[in-house]
Amino acid sequence: MDAPLARFLPRTLVSKFVATAFLAVSLVTLTVGILGYRYQKKHLRELAENEFQTQGRTIAALMLDLFRQAELSGIRRAEYLNTAISQLRLTDPKRILKIRIFDERRELVAASDPKDFLALTRLTIRLPNPLMETVLYNGEEAVVVLRPLGPATLTWGYLEIFYSLEQEAVFLKNFVASEVQVGLGILALTLLISWGFARELARPIRRLTREVLAVNPEHFTTELVKDRNDEIGILQENFVGLIGRLREAREGERRIQAQLIHTSKLAALGTLTAGVAHEINNPITGMQSCLARLQDTVKEPGAARYLDVTRRSLAHIEKVVRGLLDFTRVKSYRFVCAQFAPVVEHSLALVSYRLKDGRIRIVWDPAEGGSISGQWDGPQLEQVVVNLLLNAIDALEEKEGGTITITASRNGAQALLAIRDDGPGIPAQNLSRVFDPFFTTKGPDKGTGLGLSVSDKIIQDHGGTLEVDSPPGGGAVFTLRLPAESAGVPGSAA
Repeated sequence: MDAPLARFLPRTLVSKFVATAFLAVSLVTLTVGILGYRYQKKHLRELAENEFQTQGRTIAALMLDLFRQAELSGIRRAEYLNTAISQLRLTDPKRILKIRIFDERRELVAASDPKDFLALTRLTIRLPNPLMETVLYNGEEAVVVLRPLGPATLTWGYLEIFYSLEQEAVFLKNFVASEVQVGLGILALTLLISWGFARELARPIRRLTREVLAVNPEHFTTELVKDRNDEIGILQENFVGLIGRLREAREGERRIQAQLIHTSKLAALGTLTAGVAHEINNPITGMQSCLARLQDTVKEPGAARYLDVTRRSLAHIEKVVRGLLDFTRVKSYRFVCAQFAPVVEHSLALVSYRLKDGRIRIVWDPAEGGSISGQWDGPQLEQVVVNLLLNAIDALEEKEGGTITITASRNGAQALLAIRDDGPGIPAQNLSRVFDPFFTTKGPDKGTGLGLSVSDKIIQDHGGTLEVDSPPGGGAVFTLRLPAESAGVPGSAA
């Protein structure tokens, strides 16, 4: 669109609404005015024609009586008729323009206007068809009515009357003026009402616009509240909900950034730990060999006891170093079709030495979900299950016994293995840290804080997740979510 024309187009919502309402009402008003004018014109014409026909019949009857009187009295018919029609015209000079009478030979014998005699000495009538027609008289529209004079079977002459339509023209002119006044009033009222309604409609939109511009992109907060029940209220509600979702997304972004920073620190720590572990592991191996030779040669009980303490301390250091290496080393997995039952049973056999006193009871039914299978590395899953069982046993030993429940189930394309204990549970502030390396609530002689970290990494390498939960009533549950084989595919133990 051309720039000069665009300057005159409405831009704001209020001006667009007012312009649209004005145009719509203008079209309706114009249409109604035109239809009203046409109806009035037709109606006035019908009334006028009925009036002319009635008056024409009355005047024709009167002229017929005058014809008879003139013949009976011996009066010159032309002079008598001229005087009569002139007087008759003067009774309504604005309505009746002129009256003419023709004899049976259709020659003019009487006229209210003497000019008709001066124009032609013999004026022959031209019969109109129909007997009423519209003509121009002195530049104005007029109606001519022609009536025969005489009985139905005998015509003595003809009566011609010219009627003025000025009265109808004046009425239509006044009608148009009143229509224009009413139309202008309607348009003015339309402008006022539409402007007020548009401002009322645009007020909440302007407020919403101010709130949008005032939103802080760092915090995504707004003071807008829903205060309407119409479409604007729905828009307000959706805007407030959008701000809330954006705020949650920004908080999630911050959490992800913090996790990325923490992950980068762990990656740097893993690289450093791997180097340190390799440097420590070789001297420890040599020291253990030397201690073994010394224990074979030293016979003094006190010295042998010190050597045994030193050997156990070195073994603990070696265990820590091995755990660090397992955590940082990129493992080579062997994924084959494996079932839950063999994995759990082998794991229970490895921790059975911790269950000999009978204070801790294991609940596991291989018939319920034990046959669920997937493409897994069986020995690696056993390491995870052993770590989880040992943690549960350590928690139950603090309360001098309890129950560990192992359940297997399937949820769509996922295989679930849950290990639940009824121990003291995990504090809420520690739930988000249980998989962090070196995090432990055990004493220095019971844990290194790497078991759950290694287990979480193994499950992630399987394409699954390791989840933890501690209900308010006590106890803890660790759930392994692994990709399962398609339903109906038989599995075999690895």
